[in-house]
Parts: sequence; C-alpha cells; structure tokens
Amino acid sequence: MDDRYAASNEEQKDRILRAAFGDEAEKEENRESLDYVYELMEQDILDEYLVNGARLTCEKATAAPIVIDNQCFFADICGKGTQTPLSVNRRMKLYDLPFANLSDTKKGVNIFPFGNCTCELTEAEKQYLKGIPEAKTEGICKYLMRLNESWDIFPRLEGRNYIEGYPAIDMRARLFCHSKGAFIYPVTSGQRSVMYGYEDTPLFAMDIDEAIFAAKHNLTEEQLVIFSKIQQYFDADSKLEQGNVIFAFEGLGSFSGPSNSDHPNGQFGAIFILYQDGKPQYMSDKCSTLPDNVGPATIEDGVYYAVHILHKDTYQALQLWTTEKDQWVVGHYHDGRGDIRHADGINMHAAGQLSEHSSKPWSIGCLTIAVSDYYEFGTNAEFIEPRHGIYNQNYAQVKTLGNINFEEYDPWGYVVVNRDYMEITEKKKFLYEENSNETN
Repeated sequence: MDDRYAASNEEQKDRILRAAFGDEAEKEENRESLDYVYELMEQDILDEYLVNGARLTCEKATAAPIVIDNQCFFADICGKGTQTPLSVNRRMKLYDLPFANLSDTKKGVNIFPFGNCTCELTEAEKQYLKGIPEAKTEGICKYLMRLNESWDIFPRLEGRNYIEGYPAIDMRARLFCHSKGAFIYPVTSGQRSVMYGYEDTPLFAMDIDEAIFAAKHNLTEEQLVIFSKIQQYFDADSKLEQGNVIFAFEGLGSFSGPSNSDHPNGQFGAIFILYQDGKPQYMSDKCSTLPDNVGPATIEDGVYYAVHILHKDTYQALQLWTTEKDQWVVGHYHDGRGDIRHADGINMHAAGQLSEHSSKPWSIGCLTIAVSDYYEFGTNAEFIEPRHGIYNQNYAQVKTLGNINFEEYDPWGYVVVNRDYMEITEKKKFLYEENSNETN
C-alpha cells in the first residue's frame, strides 16, 4: 500500500462497510474482502503511466493564504485545491492522450505552480517575494519553484516503456523541488475519468456505490476491470446512465473453455452486471453470450435495445433489438463460412444444465442465465415479476413464470455485449474472427 493513501483508505473502508453491512459482525466478516479489493486497485493505479492531464500536487503545497511581515499572499492556482495538471504534448499517445516521460519537468510548460508553499522562508526570500506584486495574487510557489531536470522513478528502469527516447513515468514517479526540499507527485494518472477520493486523496477508479458492490459480491481481480470499462460506455453514450442496463462481459464468468466438455453446467463464461440509473445493483457470474456448441449463431458485440418478451411464448424474458424499432440483430452464423448475417428473435433467457436439454443447445444466438440465478436476476432487473414459490432448481420451474402485467415488446432498457475478455481460443472457435465477412 502507498503510505500516502493509507490513513484515508482505512477511513473510506469503514464508510463502505457501514453503508454495505448494518450488522457489526457482517462488517468484520467482509473487511478482508474489501482489503483485497483495495490492494488490487491500488496496485493497478500505481502501475498506470502518466498522460497529459494527470493531476499533480506537492507535499508542501497549500491553497490557503499566507502572511509575510503583515502582507497577505493569496494562492491563485490553475487546478483544484493544491492540484495542477501535468501538461504533455507529443505524438506518442495512450487512449488519444500524450504519454509523459522522464524529461517532462519544465516549469510553466509541463509543471505549474501549486499556490502557496508551507516551507520556512529565509529573510532573503521574504524580501524577494515582498518585492513581487504579482506574488500576492498568484501565490509564492511560482517564484520559489526550482525543479530537477528529470523525474525520479521507482522501481528503476527495468521493464519500462520508452517514450521518444526517455522512460515513461507512472504513479510512483516523484519530481524533486530544490527550493525547499519537497517532492511533487501524481494524484491521478490522467487515464481515468473518475477517481473517487476522500478529502481529495484518490483511491481507485470506482465510485462509492461500485466499491460497496465489489465488496459485497467478492469480485475477483479479473472482474474488477468492469468498472473502468462500464465508465467508458457511459462516457460514449449518456443514455446508458438512465434506466436499466445489463452489461454482459464474456470471459469473466464462473466457467471458461472452448468446448462443451469445459462447461458441465452450461456455457456460463460470462458475468452479467445490472445497472440502474448509473449504479450497480445485481450480478450473476453464471451467464453466457455464446451458444452451447459451436454450430449455432453468435450475436455481435454491441449495445442493444431490450424489450419485454415471453421466451417461446412461455416465461418472462428480454428480447434484444438493434434499435427501438428494428428487431434484426447482427450475428455470426456458423455454417463453415463465418458470414455475418442478420438474425431476429435474439432473447435473454434461462438455461438449465446440459443434461436437461441434451438433444440440442440451450441457445442459438441468445444470451442465457443459469436456472439457479435466473429468477433472482430477473426480479432484481424487473423483467420478471416477483411471486411466491421456488423457481431456481430446474428449467420446468422457470417455465411457470408466465406473464402477469407486462405487454410484449414493452421497452425495458439496454443490454451491452462485450467479449474483450474471452480467451483467444474461444474467440476463434465461437466468433470466427479471422475469416468473417459482412454480407447483406
């Protein structure tokens, strides 16, 4: 753990545990899981390379006015609190943002003043600052700052990418200011649009609701990537932050493997995360965006409009459309040619164990949720109406979940299909990525 964040992290963990678990015993039982989440995310952040817009601060910076011999010096800085942006302009980029490297240390070009300085001033420095009228409104940092010619990076250079001849710098980087022996260090890398913090101290790329969700559901290191990926979808399409969305990430579920023999309980290699109004609400890791064998169709990755449907005119489910009016979904039909064609009737429905349905696959192009999770997931997502009884033991029980109030094709929300985390062997087998051709 980075010592700079240790105290505020512990306070934040207490807040999360109080919000997630009312019972004191439950809080302590889940503390270890939350510690694990923090450890993973802190490591993830420290490994991030800095890019243009990374936020920096100085260990001796203050935004408060200071008084020198009865004269007040205010701190007018170009950032928030004591943070200012790192400015980098070069061709090599990450996510369309220029990389920073060891040489980005020029005052007024890369590094900007941090307001006022809490260091002890000499008499000569006091007289110097009192003679600069602008220092009284711009802060004294600008006039005292003397920077090293290069950043210090830890660990040293092993395994580090080079950017235009100089090593890239990450969240462990420090830049020494000779004026008063202070270190400048990054607060964010600039890569993340959301950094939740406690009193301006960053923790990781989750907001408070996501942190509680991760702790309650014991998300694995691999599954924690969903939060930054979901934020990218929100940034690209703001409508996803309103109402219902299911994010279906293939490759992060409870089962994985390229053939049926790897899936004794069904092809459940996906995790489905339910968001409502931009907040995570429920999840299942026994889901699939793939058919139970290689032969049938597989829909393309993308954002789909979802409506209420009775699957096979029997039980409550969702149907995926390309738009609010177009039922035709783009999919791969595995007929040996790997053509991309149009398909209709693509639903999100339940799938039992393969032994219950051995004569043919559960899914031909559809998205599926294991019977054991289907009822609870559907009632949380509000496409299944709650009722008394048991509906999570076999497919016959699910088939009794007939419609009550919803009209067929009533709008429900959106479903996002993402297979970035599939193993390459699965992608080649199920998606025919190497030889697919788009046809009309």
